[in-house]
Amino acid sequence: MRPHTINSLKCPKCGFDYLLPKDINIRIMDMVNKKSDRLRRLYKLLSKTIKKELPSDNDNQEFYYFLKALNEVDERIVVWGINKYLQDGLIHKGFGLAYLRGIIRNKSIHKNTLTKKEKKMLGSSPPIKEVQ
Repeated sequence: MRPHTINSLKCPKCGFDYLLPKDINIRIMDMVNKKSDRLRRLYKLLSKTIKKELPSDNDNQEFYYFLKALNEVDERIVVWGINKYLQDGLIHKGFGLAYLRGIIRNKSIHKNTLTKKEKKMLGSSPPIKEVQ
């Protein structure tokens, strides 16, 4: 009987792979190049800002896991989350990529519930009636 070979040891929550090869920069570029131009510019701005402001998160592996965790999330939500993170100055308060990932994933998970609650709170526009 042949022993089983292990191809990867991945955490289902954060995407950490214990057997990740060393070509992590190539993987980051592949993941980023599949996204829209707007999101690519935001990722570039985010990585530059993090390198300058948060040296503890200045790690390619951390950025890879950030991208991996948000791979299946809608791009509009990712753009919204990054913009909110940068506009509110959360990076200057010491909140890193894990906090940003939480913002985006929570918005993605609770999107339907939030829209229902907003419609209930704000109401809906009245029906259009034709004037005769």
